[in-house]
Amino acid sequence: MVASVRIFRTADAGEIKRLSDAGHRAVLRALETRDPAGAAAAAATHVAQTEVWLRKHRPPAEG
Repeated sequence: MVASVRIFRTADAGEIKRLSDAGHRAVLRALETRDPAGAAAAAATHVAQTEVWLRKHRPPAEG
């Protein structure tokens, strides 16, 4: 199963979705206000948090 699908089947899926949506909104707000530094910062924060979630919920290594 793809990690992005698997992550939304976890116990903390609601919180992950809420925070992910907030991250998307932060990027959009910065873009709408033509704030490239703010957009870059919001995108970097969102990507970093997504990486944390994916690492936390990745399946065990096979082999």
